[in-house]
Amino acid sequence: MFRWLKFLALQVPLSTFLLTLFAFGDLAIAQGKKGPPFVCDGKFFIAQGKTGKDPTQLFIVDTSTTPYQLVPVGGTSPGIKYNAIGFNVQDGFIYGIHPGTGEVYRIDANGVATSMGIPPGLPSSSYSGDVAPDGTYYIQRGNKLHLIDVSGANAQYLKTIKLSVNPGVADIAFNPVDGKLYGVNAGKDQVAVIDPTTGSVTFQPQKTPISKAVGGTYFDAFGNLFGYHNQGEFYRFDVQSGTGASTFLSSAPKVSANDGASCTGSPKIEKMVSPEAVKPGGIVTYTYNVVNPNGFPLTVDFLDSMPATDGRVYQPLSVNNPFGGTVDFSDDNKTFNIQGLTIPANKSGQITVDVQIPEDAEFAVVFNQASLSGDQIPPGPDGSKTLLSDYPDSGEFYDPTPLKITEYDLGISKTESADPVSVGENLTYNLTVTNFGPDTAEGVTVTENLPAGVNVVTLPSNCSDSSGTITCNLGDLVKDQVVNIEIVVSPTQEGEIVNSASVESPLSDLVEIDKSNNDTKIDTTVSNEANLTVEKKDATDPVAVGDTITYKIAVTNNGPDPATGVVLTDVLPAGVTFVSVEDSSGLLSCAETSGTITCKPIDLANGESAVIEVTVKADSSGTLTNSASAKGNEDDPDPDDNEASENTVVEPKPKPTPEPDPTPDPDPDPTPDPDPDPTPNPDPDPDPTTDPDPTPDPDPDPTPDPTPDPDPDPTPDPAPDPTPDPDPTPDPDPDPTPDPTPNPTPDPDSTPEPDPDPDPTPDPDPTPDPEPIPTPDPDPTPDPDPDPTPDPDPTPEPDPDPDPTPDSDPTPDPDPDPTPEPAPDPTPDPAPAPISDPGSDPTPEPGPSPGPIPIPVPGPASTPDIGPDGPDPIPSPTPTPEPAPSSSPAPGATPPDSSSPNSIPFPVPFPGSGPSPGPGSVPGGTPAPGSIPAPTTGTPSTVPSGIETPTPGAEIPVSEPGGQLPTPADSLPDPAERPAPQQDTAAPSRDDPPSPPPVKALW
Repeated sequence: MFRWLKFLALQVPLSTFLLTLFAFGDLAIAQGKKGPPFVCDGKFFIAQGKTGKDPTQLFIVDTSTTPYQLVPVGGTSPGIKYNAIGFNVQDGFIYGIHPGTGEVYRIDANGVATSMGIPPGLPSSSYSGDVAPDGTYYIQRGNKLHLIDVSGANAQYLKTIKLSVNPGVADIAFNPVDGKLYGVNAGKDQVAVIDPTTGSVTFQPQKTPISKAVGGTYFDAFGNLFGYHNQGEFYRFDVQSGTGASTFLSSAPKVSANDGASCTGSPKIEKMVSPEAVKPGGIVTYTYNVVNPNGFPLTVDFLDSMPATDGRVYQPLSVNNPFGGTVDFSDDNKTFNIQGLTIPANKSGQITVDVQIPEDAEFAVVFNQASLSGDQIPPGPDGSKTLLSDYPDSGEFYDPTPLKITEYDLGISKTESADPVSVGENLTYNLTVTNFGPDTAEGVTVTENLPAGVNVVTLPSNCSDSSGTITCNLGDLVKDQVVNIEIVVSPTQEGEIVNSASVESPLSDLVEIDKSNNDTKIDTTVSNEANLTVEKKDATDPVAVGDTITYKIAVTNNGPDPATGVVLTDVLPAGVTFVSVEDSSGLLSCAETSGTITCKPIDLANGESAVIEVTVKADSSGTLTNSASAKGNEDDPDPDDNEASENTVVEPKPKPTPEPDPTPDPDPDPTPDPDPDPTPNPDPDPDPTTDPDPTPDPDPDPTPDPTPDPDPDPTPDPAPDPTPDPDPTPDPDPDPTPDPTPNPTPDPDSTPEPDPDPDPTPDPDPTPDPEPIPTPDPDPTPDPDPDPTPDPDPTPEPDPDPDPTPDSDPTPDPDPDPTPEPAPDPTPDPAPAPISDPGSDPTPEPGPSPGPIPIPVPGPASTPDIGPDGPDPIPSPTPTPEPAPSSSPAPGATPPDSSSPNSIPFPVPFPGSGPSPGPGSVPGGTPAPGSIPAPTTGTPSTVPSGIETPTPGAEIPVSEPGGQLPTPADSLPDPAERPAPQQDTAAPSRDDPPSPPPVKALW
């Protein structure tokens, strides 16, 4: 690979090697070269022209001073301009090319440039280039690499390699470690890497602080890249780690139209110490990195020694030496020497040794430097063949390595107030700085590096901010002193922020013992945060199967940040059918699919709520659990309240039992109706005189149907019958009482028992309300009332009497069955017969037909006294007066004439008014003379005497509700004729006051 190194590798005698090395000058003359070659000692060269028209001058960069200086190499060649220089380790010359014409030049150690002509076929010239270890000259322009052979007297174009992209560099340099070309891209501020075999171009990630062209680039034997910035700055780039991180080394003169070159074929030695600071009595380790970049083995002597005054001594047993030779420690272990150390060709390695620091060492910074020497080492500026060690962490080259003896130790730690935090929320960093001593740390400084996307809110007075870099000056810190620093910032964007801080004592003459605790870093997640809560409530609980349930669901953003993309979901439980979903807030749009209600995403500001109402139908009984939840894009600090559930009890649908209830309600009403009738009977007995009033009352009920027709015949019969009617009333238990209100005649014997009934008489008041309305049947009855009423009254022999007599036939028609049955046996159940006829039995137990119940008569005074021995029984016209409308008159019967002149209004006691003895009543149960006996259900009876018949045509004022209702007097039968009041299916108790039947029209 290296032609001249290969020659040396043939193990020729050292004298021959030296003759060859120093014969470069003569060899150059033989090949037309006018000057000697350069010594490969790792120096940096820079070629520049003051202006674009000036000839080029070659310089050596003197890195032994600060700032760096430029040392000219010879003079200038009139009219010669060149760039893209490179050091050729094969012959020791530097090569360059005219950037315009493409003419190639060879430059010798005197700085003289000799033309090698323009390579035939060379596509273009360039401003950047270097010579590869094999002696091939590379120039780069745009996205192309041109290869030129410079081994002969004339330069020859070899080929062009196309690059993947334009690297955008001002100079390139070969890395002796990996064989690739490197440069610095001024636009990207990154190190570009060019693979000369494939043409691939990549960039290392670390940004550099250099914003302008780096016209000179160099490598050393260890693969470290250096750059000379045109504005006069010198940098080192860490390309071995792959980051490309840059370190400023020193300032230097500004340059233009420049390019750089260096020889990487020189052996080199670096020396480092760890730790860099130690307290008295400690131990440090020195490491020596040695490299031989040449193609032949390098045999040298190694030497390192400690100053006699600082007390440091080597630890012989700690030596690690991979290169062989003779190891020797002398001067009380203050000198470390290795004789005949051999480094293989193109190899590198490390030598290490420990050094003890004395307990009484003074606090100070101590230095020492190692060296390699031998005939194979190129001569230095002073002519010696000694290569000194270099401390790589400094900006100088070939400098001694420092060791700091001290006893202070600074440490720093950091905490954060919250993690994660929201955008715009205050974030507090608390930094704690401690000097662990034992010595005082002087001029302590803390540096806080804030990342992008963070604004400073507050700082302590001793801190300042400069573009995100916060510097705090803490002054001197004595042993164990602690200082707290509080820095408040506010993130401006989401993401991960990395905050680092460090502490140092740059003004101290001593360096701290341990720097491992001088840096701290903390990561914080920044995100928007929105606390969503869901609430749910049912409108009704419990409900019945088949009922609807309405749920109100609310989602609220409790902040602190706005909530975006909020989706509200309600999962309906099994056992319900979806009915509807409505938006109560005007913010949500929701739809139901397969039992799940989903709302479209919305944004909610801090404190804002959205509400929907969901209605479902309960299909089955049990406990339903309905759950709703909400989710947004932001982090939720309390996700437990993002869901809410509501339990609703669904009961079985109630059976239709309430419907029968109305039936019994009316039943009791009719039951009490009879009470008033019988009640007055017993009471009025002593004062029959008042009975006439009640007499008309019963007439309205029975008269409508039976009175008109049967008055002639039945009138006399009922006289005894009405008396029994009250009897069944008190004994509601017997069937006859409820059904055959008109047929209770046979029960007169039991009539005395209902003596208590008089008390319940007042109760009729409540009864009227239910009965009057449900008795539609009686309504038609009134129409005939006027006509039939006169008919019975003229019982003596008025003309109408003959007509009414036949009318009695029609009466039986409505109640054909009941009329005959009661005749033989009033007491038995003949009454049911009329009840079976819907039209003829308003009083029957069947609750649904309470309407037809006859209006209660305050009391036929004679009823109780009329017993089985009373007047001769007269066939009862019909026990069911009211049903007449629903029945058709018997054949041959003349319908009552409503326009009859004998029709007159007649007072009828209104339920609740109570019975009063009529003037025509006769004590002892004998009807007043001329009165019309009440109809009976069976055995005919004679008309009792003493009962007065209302005068046809006479009008009696009608009272308002609570008094009396108007009733045609002529159509009213004698108290004896009125049907007995009916009771409910259940016999009323003696203690329960009877309720009067509803008031209704007779026809």
